Amino acid sequence: MMDLDLSPRGRAALGLLIAEAFLADSQIGAEDLALARNGVAGAWGWVEGSRVDPDTLCDYIDGETNIPIRSTAYEKGSRGRDTLVAAFHSIGIAALYACEEAGTRPSESVENFGENELTLLYNRIGKLASGDQAKLARYEKYLQTVSRVDAGKAFGSPILRADVLAAAG
Repeated sequence: MMDLDLSPRGRAALGLLIAEAFLADSQIGAEDLALARNGVAGAWGWVEGSRVDPDTLCDYIDGETNIPIRSTAYEKGSRGRDTLVAAFHSIGIAALYACEEAGTRPSESVENFGENELTLLYNRIGKLASGDQAKLARYEKYLQTVSRVDAGKAFGSPILRADVLAAAG
């Protein structure tokens, strides 16, 4: 089960790793794939501690990019829909935390993101191949060691994607 004691950066990292597992075996169009990958990469920027414009991340959810609307072009229950939903949930979670950390108001849809989206994203793991599920379990275990809730750092310390992949890969 998902560890809710992860810092916001740890939660976002886990969500992004789930989205990446779907993106690696996606069944979506090239343009949608590029947008989802760019959004996930931008969200990783925040997790890694880079300066990221939270509004840019919110744009993937509510703006011109609007991955949630793009996901409706794929049949419900299809791998394509699952891929885009995993992408927008993970990007949205990171966008919410990035906005909170920056002290800016998130876009309307992102404002409503929270534990429910994280749970929905986590529950998608069962739709992945067993090898991907095992990798994600190792990633989560690693994140538990480096990203516990820290009262001194409300959003947690930066987490490098490469470190997670190397340590738990």
